Amino acid sequence: GADRRAYVCTVAARHPTSPAPQRAVPLTDTLMQGVLKLAQQACDLDTGSLKSSTATVILYVVRLCARIDNFVSMLLSYDEGTHDAIRGKPFRQLELSSSIRERLVERHLQLRGVLYGELRSILLGWYHRLAQDCAKQRNDKVLDECARHMCNLHSHLLILLRNVR
Repeated sequence: GADRRAYVCTVAARHPTSPAPQRAVPLTDTLMQGVLKLAQQACDLDTGSLKSSTATVILYVVRLCARIDNFVSMLLSYDEGTHDAIRGKPFRQLELSSSIRERLVERHLQLRGVLYGELRSILLGWYHRLAQDCAKQRNDKVLDECARHMCNLHSHLLILLRNVR
């Protein structure tokens, strides 16, 4: 996320003729295609339990998709001039052509569909099952473990939804 933006912006500022910022956008489109496939595969891995061996992979994919969503949201809002923190267009050579913008918007909508649909449903399902299991417990050690897992799921839900407006 932020490291890539910094790299793109730094290259543009130091080397005005560098094509790196122009290549970053098509690269983002290609990357998003792969991430979408990875997200679908992660959804297919769900066993319905946070305690399965595939849960860490699914949580990783949620974080990855959320970071890509954040980067593309930044690119699109920068291009529209509606970014919350960046005024004007201080980054040279970071302009989206209409065809690239259309592809990014399409992929962004697809990514958000998976994030807010299947991946969010998986996290909420895990959370509700965990809450039911915790409600039956009286052992403080088990309750602490449940609370830790619930906090982890909440943090993933927050990251997943941070660009919702």
